[in-house]
Amino acid sequence: MIEVVRPEARPAVRSHPEKLSWGIVDGILALVLLPFGVWMLVIEGLVNGATWLLSGAATPRAAKR
Repeated sequence: MIEVVRPEARPAVRSHPEKLSWGIVDGILALVLLPFGVWMLVIEGLVNGATWLLSGAATPRAAKR
């Protein structure tokens, strides 16, 4: 907490803090959540495809003239 109150108490001031790296928890979360992301993309593709196929049926017949 002293570093928050007195910034001069920090051992070294760096413009670039620690390099970002993937930890084991990040890897596990990525492996667990990746199938859900792929499944959502598949569902979105199916919905967009059905919308594209059925878009002609949604317009009233009188408007087609």
